[in-house]
Amino acid sequence: MSEHIFILGATGGIGSQVVRRLLEATDDQVSSITLFVRDVKKAYEQFGEENFTSSSSTPSIKGKLRAVQGQIENTDASIESFIHAIKGHTRLFLLLTDMATMPDLKHKLGMHAYNAGVKQIVDISSFTYDWLLEGIISQAHSGGEDALRRLVKESPSSRSVVILRPGTFMSNHMIADVHSIKNEDTIYGPGHPSTRLAYVDQRDIGDVAATVLLDPIEKHAGAVYRVHPDVVSHEERARIFSKVLGREIKYVQIDYQPAYEHLRASGHGDHSFWYNLLLFSNRDHPHPTPEIVILTKRPQGRTLEEYIN
Repeated sequence: MSEHIFILGATGGIGSQVVRRLLEATDDQVSSITLFVRDVKKAYEQFGEENFTSSSSTPSIKGKLRAVQGQIENTDASIESFIHAIKGHTRLFLLLTDMATMPDLKHKLGMHAYNAGVKQIVDISSFTYDWLLEGIISQAHSGGEDALRRLVKESPSSRSVVILRPGTFMSNHMIADVHSIKNEDTIYGPGHPSTRLAYVDQRDIGDVAATVLLDPIEKHAGAVYRVHPDVVSHEERARIFSKVLGREIKYVQIDYQPAYEHLRASGHGDHSFWYNLLLFSNRDHPHPTPEIVILTKRPQGRTLEEYIN
């Protein structure tokens, strides 16, 4: 069966990789890919206008993409636009970023998607799901996952959800660490130098999601995949930056209060987000996960050193 796939978050780091991977699929695998985006022009520029088709034409190998202007918010108008656009699709890639509305909004979108005939939802969650609701990131993603599972239980023979739980994004280095590295040749944090962090390149998350969207639905029904193929300690992070930049970068452990102020000074996020980042710094993750090797058949996931390079 050739799939009709609906993508939320298509122009971001994860979603854009999903789109690129799906564009490589044959017509037998994918008939159409709908991008629900705020800025249609940006989508054309990002993926090439030659890959888009109007809704009245027949998609071919090139021209599978269709851009629908819309913004996912927890409002009646936004939900109505989604309900109209999701009709006729078989699979949904679901990525939301607003923590405050995530559980309720995932429930609404999932309900309307399944009611419209969607068979599978691939949901981007977080490895913080197991943190017993400690922090807003864990609360939001736990609530979102649980809402989707309840919907599947209502009709398990016709509904499927696959959960991806990525680790810390490698791009988080660009929030606060980039400034202290540039100005002081130092990475600051409250974590012990040997504490190992679970890292993932957003492109690896996209690769896993695209693989699931292209595989038979029954293969991954109910699956939960953790995606953090690289495990790096704080002191190892400093050595990697030293190697790539060609100058010594050191890691300095500091108390939680100055670490919090350091994040706050970055201007990115809010108290709940900064608090969660501090929680990440002292949770040890001894082992990388094997999803990249098993699902995408690549020899390994992208490493932090490759990302920084």
